[in-house]
Amino acid sequence: MSFVSFEFLIFFVLLSSVYFLEQKFFFRKFLNQLILFAAGILFYSFAGIKFLPFLLFSCVSSWLLAFLVIKSRALFFVSVALGLLPLIFFKYINSVLSLFMEQHFTFVLPLGISFFTFQSLGYLFDVRRGKIEPEKNLLTVSLFVSFFPTVSSGPIQRAENLIPQFSRINTFDYGNATTE
Repeated sequence: MSFVSFEFLIFFVLLSSVYFLEQKFFFRKFLNQLILFAAGILFYSFAGIKFLPFLLFSCVSSWLLAFLVIKSRALFFVSVALGLLPLIFFKYINSVLSLFMEQHFTFVLPLGISFFTFQSLGYLFDVRRGKIEPEKNLLTVSLFVSFFPTVSSGPIQRAENLIPQFSRINTFDYGNATTE
């Protein structure tokens, strides 16, 4: 789904309405994050639902590996290597297979694989450096890794800056929404 399409306009208006209504009347951190994560999964699925497992793998592995990186330097390097596996696979599998087989295979890169790989690694680096504690909530890490406004074009966010924003009450501000 393109950011300049009619489908995105409908998606964005509906998401904004649900998000700000939930913020105004209920504000439950879990529900708030679930709305944003579900929107991100829906947005990502428009690019190809077959690639969704790679995004979910990145989310879950980041959450699990964060608990390992604080234990030792060796586990940190293993975690980084594991985090890079999907990206390396998709970037280089065609070249490797062509060395051993005459038949040419074409693997399509999942949308945003570089982004969510480096977003995940950034999270692991922030945890290892002690800038943040490993997040106990899988949903929070998943939302951080797959945050849809940045998954297709960036920029890579720092966990210490973005994760706290998922716990804040955000009220709609007409001045911020318009170009005055």
